[in-house]
Amino acid sequence: PLLGDTTSNQVLLYSPPFQPVSFEEPKFPNYSFPDANLTAPDPPSNGPTFTLLLGNTSSLPAFDVSSNSFSDGTPATACALKNLQGLTIQNGSDVQESLVLRDSNGWRMEWLVNGLSPLTNYTAFVLKDDTKVAGPIYFLTKSGNFSS
Repeated sequence: PLLGDTTSNQVLLYSPPFQPVSFEEPKFPNYSFPDANLTAPDPPSNGPTFTLLLGNTSSLPAFDVSSNSFSDGTPATACALKNLQGLTIQNGSDVQESLVLRDSNGWRMEWLVNGLSPLTNYTAFVLKDDTKVAGPIYFLTKSGNFSS
């Protein structure tokens, strides 16, 4: 997954790209620029299913990248992650989910997650079609204290 940004109680996360977008390259002998206001292509109608799992890092066992598992022996598989104490599937009213064309890599799922705690470390994984695992990524929410 890709971290967009955080506030004191929100995070913006993106799935890995799943459907590239083709752009028409200029061809010889006409190397003219495309129109200034390009329209975005239609979003894909049948993409993969993504699941965002999020948890407070301090409530999870340490993750070992070299073995791709947690210190308690839990492997980083879709089934194990969905059942890991401390990670929760992000859905419901605290999550806004949408398809976005973020860059030339292609379409991504975007999540805006509300209801997080300030100055807290979080761990996130993304499951694609309940089989492929992306992550973990780690992020810290901001303090929310603004001083002038």
